[in-house]
Amino acid sequence: MREAGWLPGVAARLEWQADRFGVFAGGELYQHGIAYHGQTQSGVPVRSTSATRLTQLRAGVSYALTAGVAGFAGAEWDSWRRDIEPVAGAAGLQERSASTRLLLGARGQW
Repeated sequence: MREAGWLPGVAARLEWQADRFGVFAGGELYQHGIAYHGQTQSGVPVRSTSATRLTQLRAGVSYALTAGVAGFAGAEWDSWRRDIEPVAGAAGLQERSASTRLLLGARGQW
C-alpha cells in the first residue's frame, strides 16, 4: 500500500505574556485528496483517492524561569480522518483516530 501527495494546510498560534506568566493556544489543519495505491484483502490491486484530514489543537501555560528559558505545561489533541473512495470491485474505507497528550517541558530563545 502506498499513499502519496500534497497535504496543504494552515496553522495559527496565539501567545500572551504578562511578567513571568504566559498562556498559549494554537492549531493546525491539513486536508486534501491523496493518491492511494493498494489492494483488497484478496490481493486485487486498487487505485483510488484517499481524502485525508489532520487536525491538531493545543493550549497551555508557561512560566519564565530566566530571560531566555520558560517552563510550560499544556494539553494537545490530534484527529486523523482518512476516507478511501470506493472503486469498481472494492468498497471504500473510513478510518478515524484521535489522541490526547499532556505536555510538560521547557523552551529557550537564543
